[in-house]
Amino acid sequence: MICGIQNVRANDSAGSVGAGGIVFHKTPGIVMEEEDLFISPDLVKVSYIFKNNTTKDKTIEVFFPIPMQSSLSAQISWDEEVQQEMKEQENRNHPSSNQAQKMEEAPFSNFSVIVNGKPVQFKTENRALKDGKDITAVFQKHALPLSPILASCSYPTEREEDNKKCGERIKLYKKLGLMTSEGHPLWQKQVSYHWTQTFPAGKEVKIEHSYRPARGFIFFVPNNTRPPEEVLIQQLMPSGAWLSQAYPDRPFGGKSDLISWLIQQFRRASSSTNPSNGMIWIYEVDYILSTGSNWEGPIKNFTLTIEQPKGGIVSSGWPIERKHVKAINSHQLQFHQKNFKPVGDLKIFFGIPYTQ
Repeated sequence: MICGIQNVRANDSAGSVGAGGIVFHKTPGIVMEEEDLFISPDLVKVSYIFKNNTTKDKTIEVFFPIPMQSSLSAQISWDEEVQQEMKEQENRNHPSSNQAQKMEEAPFSNFSVIVNGKPVQFKTENRALKDGKDITAVFQKHALPLSPILASCSYPTEREEDNKKCGERIKLYKKLGLMTSEGHPLWQKQVSYHWTQTFPAGKEVKIEHSYRPARGFIFFVPNNTRPPEEVLIQQLMPSGAWLSQAYPDRPFGGKSDLISWLIQQFRRASSSTNPSNGMIWIYEVDYILSTGSNWEGPIKNFTLTIEQPKGGIVSSGWPIERKHVKAINSHQLQFHQKNFKPVGDLKIFFGIPYTQ
C-alpha cells in the first residue's frame, strides 16, 4: 500500500493535501519490511509490514490512491458520483425495482483498512487533474461533478429531464475549456483514501487492505458467418493501444501468449453451432506500485500472487522478469523478490475463455 497519483489499484504512501492537491513525501526511517499482494479479476488484497527504525514515534498521513479510470472501459460502476446519480434515477423511474440496491455492490465499495488486526476509519479525497495539474477548485466553484463519465453522459438515462441535465452540463464544461467540441472530457478524476497513522519507534506495524477492483474490460464476439481471423482482426483494431501494453510476445505463466490464446479461443467459439451464446472476455486490473519508493530503501520482501482464471490466461503490462514467476498450484502464479524497488505500476490482463 503505497500511494501515488497514477485503471486492479495501489500502494500506501505518506502524503498531504495542499493547495496543489495530494502531495507524497519521502518517509525517512520507516522501512517496508514486507508487501504481500494478491490480485484476481474479483479481488485485490494486500498486506504490508512497516518498521520504524528511528528512536522516535512518527505520525503521518498515509494515502492509498485508486488508479485512474481504466483504458479498456468506461467502467461506470465504480465512480461514486455516477453510482449515486444512477441510483437516484433508478429509484425515481422504477420505485419497485431492487436494481438500485444492487448498485451498492460496486468496485471499491468494500475497501477496508486494517491496522494490527483492527479496522481503522479513513477519509476519501476526490480531485480533478488536467495535464497533471489539480483543477478541483474550478469544479467546486461551478458546483460541477468531478466525474468525466457524468460529464459526457456515458451512462444510461431514461427521462428527458435527465438528458436535458446532461446537455446543460456539457455546455458548461465546454465553456470552461474542460471538454473538446466533440464532447471528450479533458481531465481525469483521482480518488485517494487516507488516514492518520502512528509508527512507534523500533516497532513493526501491519497494514492490510482488500477491495473489489474496478476492472476494465474488452470482449470479443464470435461470428461463424465469416473467417474467424477476419472477425477477430476487425474487433482488435480499435484496441491497438491496449494490445501494446499486454506484452503479447512474452508468455506469462504459460506456454501461450495472450494473442495466440485469443486466436485459439476465437476459432473454438466460431466453430460452435451457436457462437452467439458465448463471448471471450479480457479484464484489466491495475495496481499502483511506484509510490513504494516513498519509504526508506527497497521493499525487503515483495510477493505478488496472481489468480489465473480456469482455462484462461494471464498477461502483464509491466516488465516483471518472467523467469521469476512460478506456478505455485494449478491456478495461481507467484512472483517473489527481495530488496524489490518498484519502477512502474502494475497492469494485469486476465483472459476469460469462451464458454457455451
